[in-house]
Amino acid sequence: THTIAIREGDPSPVAGFNFGATNDSAHIQNDGTVRYRSVLTPTTGAPQMLGAGTAALTVADVTIPGGQLVSPAQTINTLTAHRFYSSADGSNFIYTGNLNGPTTSDMIVAVNNNVVIQEGAQLPGGVFPGVNVGVISADAGSQQMSPNGLYWAARTAMADGTGATATDVVLYNGALAARTDAPIFPGSTLNWDDTPFSTTFFINAVNDNGDLVIGGLTNSGNVNRDAFLVYYPNGGPSGFILFAEGDPIDLNGDGLFNDDAFVATFGNDDFQFTSSGRAYFVVTVRNAAGTTTGNAFVTALIPEPAHAGVLLAAAALLPRRRRR
Repeated sequence: THTIAIREGDPSPVAGFNFGATNDSAHIQNDGTVRYRSVLTPTTGAPQMLGAGTAALTVADVTIPGGQLVSPAQTINTLTAHRFYSSADGSNFIYTGNLNGPTTSDMIVAVNNNVVIQEGAQLPGGVFPGVNVGVISADAGSQQMSPNGLYWAARTAMADGTGATATDVVLYNGALAARTDAPIFPGSTLNWDDTPFSTTFFINAVNDNGDLVIGGLTNSGNVNRDAFLVYYPNGGPSGFILFAEGDPIDLNGDGLFNDDAFVATFGNDDFQFTSSGRAYFVVTVRNAAGTTTGNAFVTALIPEPAHAGVLLAAAALLPRRRRR
């Protein structure tokens, strides 16, 4: 049987407002409580909300997130679609939205209704001193939270440039984990680079151990092997290459890389990994001639800190999808 969690037209947790036609970001807690974002009706006064069952967590034009970095503090104006995630027990959550007030400082990322990134302001804690935040990443998965809620990661561009000239950064619990033009880990000859991809990064994921995986483009000089996923135990700074563009894929599961299948590109934010050391992600697949042959959803055990022979098993070969 199925139980309706929320339904358009039904009364919402906000008095005087019903659930509207747009409801997204649905996810379920360990106790069965469903969380969601809803655009309410009527659309004036309290047009959007983040909910947990019959309770409201954040309400547009009502909630004033704490820790705002530009004065005066503003209420939430809009809550971005598909940008709301929670811990499994519901005690922690992260979302992206816009504040009322000047459009030069309205975009935010918030954890538990406290601002951790705000457009037009420097990052908290002197993480990137002297430079304000520019455009916060528009990718739906660019902010992530571990299932236990202890770790989060998000990415943004800084205002020291526009487009490819801006420095892109990944934050891990508020600390700087990666940035454009910096080594992918200490001692590496590879730097994160926005020349092949204007926003540099396309993945940031965390697990319950506090381990971090970042995916991005580098200055390798080889267009067929310049995208890498880097694994940072306990959030870094030390790390190692986990997977790379051009790595072979075992399509038939026989343990041999003899299927003429290789990683072409990684799907933006299509990556999850468990605390026990198993990764799940989506890639486009190409053959040795460089021809794209489809997409694969693959799983792999996370190797020891040495990048030699990645054991991948393709779970499915799917129709071609977007490239980075």
